[in-house]
Amino acid sequence: MKQQIGRVVQVFIPNEDKLVDVMNAKEIGFKVKLEDKEITIIEEINELNAMIHKDDLVLVTTNTISGKEFIDIELYDGDENGQ
Repeated sequence: MKQQIGRVVQVFIPNEDKLVDVMNAKEIGFKVKLEDKEITIIEEINELNAMIHKDDLVLVTTNTISGKEFIDIELYDGDENGQ
């Protein structure tokens, strides 16, 4: 398991159809600036990730299970230095 603190640079609703109804969206996407790179995370919308906004600090957790990478994002209440 690897955890990194990052800052959200963009929140978006991923959809191939440009006529998406935001109220009926099932997934939410985040572009997050980490120390060494910028990543895109797409998850099913839930109560916790729906509260994440642009410029928020987040904790990104990466797990590899049976060779597959899983990424989770949650609000972080410390500072950028991990304190």
